[in-house]
Amino acid sequence: MALRLHSRLIAINVIVIGAVTVLLGYLIGSSVRWMLIAMLVCMSMTLVFGYMAYVFVSRPLRRLAEASAELALGNLGSEMPVAGDRDLAVLSSSLNAMARSLQRKIEELQDDKQRMESIIAAMSAGIVVFDRQARVVLANKSIELLLDIQGESTGKMPMELVRHPAVGDAVRGSLEGAYVPALDLTTSAGKVLLAQATPVRGPSGQVDRVVVVFHDLTEIRRAEKMRKDFIANVSHEFKTPLTSIRGYAETLLSSAPKDPGLMHEFLEAIERNSALLQALVDDLLVLARLESEAPVERQALNVRDLVDQQIQSRQHLLGEKGIEVQVDCPSLDILADRSRLTRAVSNLLDNAMHYNRPGGHVRISGRALDGGFALDIADSGIGIRREDLSRIFERFYRVEKSRTRESGGTGLGLAIARHAVESQGGTVSVNSKLGVGSTFTIFLPAEIR
Repeated sequence: MALRLHSRLIAINVIVIGAVTVLLGYLIGSSVRWMLIAMLVCMSMTLVFGYMAYVFVSRPLRRLAEASAELALGNLGSEMPVAGDRDLAVLSSSLNAMARSLQRKIEELQDDKQRMESIIAAMSAGIVVFDRQARVVLANKSIELLLDIQGESTGKMPMELVRHPAVGDAVRGSLEGAYVPALDLTTSAGKVLLAQATPVRGPSGQVDRVVVVFHDLTEIRRAEKMRKDFIANVSHEFKTPLTSIRGYAETLLSSAPKDPGLMHEFLEAIERNSALLQALVDDLLVLARLESEAPVERQALNVRDLVDQQIQSRQHLLGEKGIEVQVDCPSLDILADRSRLTRAVSNLLDNAMHYNRPGGHVRISGRALDGGFALDIADSGIGIRREDLSRIFERFYRVEKSRTRESGGTGLGLAIARHAVESQGGTVSVNSKLGVGSTFTIFLPAEIR
């Protein structure tokens, strides 16, 4: 545009000069030759000054217009030429400074956005943002894991995320600005979630976004259930022997039997139930100490000697039941907590005896593995049902309740064994077949010497 304007000005200037020259020549009476010379000189000077105006004004303006078009397209990195007269140079410098300032602001906004997205993505809680149409505009990774979302979350409706009508009602209610209480919901995968919808108002005061935060309460609810079950089980376990003790004691106090044999039977029942209560208290104290995360005291111990000591202390009971014990454990020294490993081996060996058949056998074998040591305690007993395998390490969980009470068990042996091993960084696992027997395996990531 500047070049077209410049060309028009030169053309008009040439016409005016020519007309003025002809008019002056006619008035003054000069010859045609001199008029032509004067006209050519004037035209030449006009062209020279016009070219100078083009160099110093029109061309910088054209470059400025091209650079401005680049800025309008969002290319803030392009620099405008600082050329031409002082006013054009000042304008170019100002536009360059404005472009650099905008570039810095955009970079800061992008950094803030990336930082916010990183924070939201790193949150353990599931975050979902809905727009005015109740469609997802933002969702972090946690919500995809919590709800097992397949594919892209953006653009989905609440019912497409979680099959729970209350979530959609909560989102729509928040979009209307209403207070929506937190929701408890259970997913198809069995996860327990707490969902809280919060409206987000824009500059005009209208709700234009809704943020829904999902908290995973599965483990918390499971722990609450375990606590309630534990209290109920402890109460039940204490109630049975206490009722027996109280009944026999009241009988003796009200009308003592004259038969010495019956008297002795009553006293034996009281003593037996008292011993069971004592065993319950002792096991609960042991379990409490293990769960209190007391420091592990590692020391060098010989695994074969530990196993032999446990078998030797049970020779009388083994003889009564006719159970044969086979030991295939190398004489190795490992670094482990002696008291905890002894407790775990003792409880597992007791289980192998109590749940075995008369005349059965127990096989104890040890082996060194990469990074640790494994000890297997296998029996030829009744075995464990598949549906019970996942729960046998729970406190007070019994596969055969009547048989456990007859053997004097408290229902805490396997729970104690698990905590005793896991507190050292190890694991306890079981492999069992109903009617064939069970094999419990202790693995310790212990240093072998």
